[in-house]
Amino acid sequence: MSLEHAAQTLNLDKKTIAALESDAKESLPESAYVKGYLRAYARLLNLDADALLALYAEDEEPTRVVAPPPIRRSQRDQPRMSVSVVGGVVVLLLIVLSVWWFSRPKHTSIPVQGVVPATQPSLASSGSAVPANPVRLANAATTTATPAASSTLGVTATATAAPVVEPTITAPASPPPVAAAPVSAPAVQTAAPTQPASTASGTQLLLRTTAKSWVKIDDATGKQLLIGLLPGDARKTLTGKPPFSVFLGYAPGVTLIINGNQVAFSSYTQSNNTARFKVLADGQTRR
Repeated sequence: MSLEHAAQTLNLDKKTIAALESDAKESLPESAYVKGYLRAYARLLNLDADALLALYAEDEEPTRVVAPPPIRRSQRDQPRMSVSVVGGVVVLLLIVLSVWWFSRPKHTSIPVQGVVPATQPSLASSGSAVPANPVRLANAATTTATPAASSTLGVTATATAAPVVEPTITAPASPPPVAAAPVSAPAVQTAAPTQPASTASGTQLLLRTTAKSWVKIDDATGKQLLIGLLPGDARKTLTGKPPFSVFLGYAPGVTLIINGNQVAFSSYTQSNNTARFKVLADGQTRR
């Protein structure tokens, strides 16, 4: 069987068939795809595919994952608060204080001029009832004193005091008490924040094949939805979170439909008929 016939039958590039024959690992893709090529090639040649894959696994070198060294962050790398942020915080505090000052309750009082409370004498000294209402002072008591004469030759001067005039006190009708109405602060109502609705349903991706092709599809979370060599009449329905990462071993033989929209990926098809791209939820593609 010629290489051209084998490549045409397997829907692979001639260079890939030659690399499989010569064991040129540097010209082959990832190990998972090589195993799929070997299994299809073994079936075409009526060979034992499991034995062939076992031989390939013996020659396959295990890959070691080396963890990167930890990165130490210096004090210079620490985030610094800019002057503009500090200024914005100060302005915000001033605005809050201003709003609180003008919205706080204000109490008003009405001064009463000329009204003094009457003192209540003891019950033992007077038998008459004393009104509890405040009284108005009609005439203020005035007292005058004459200056003392200066002493001359050891004689002590005497001081004379002016007679005290009794004030006349009248009890007017008691005025109604005036109470200052307190000003209540306006009630502030805070609206409860609305929680956004969330949906947990995934997006469906329909896959159909008209020819044999190796297919590998992962979703945005890294979950592997499909991997392996599909026959020419396969039909798969995959559910996951977009965007989907797709690799096709034979892109012309695969059709993708997402949410009813057919995905156009011919621009990503390489010369060896492979294609690697990502599918968004609306059917758009990107590399």
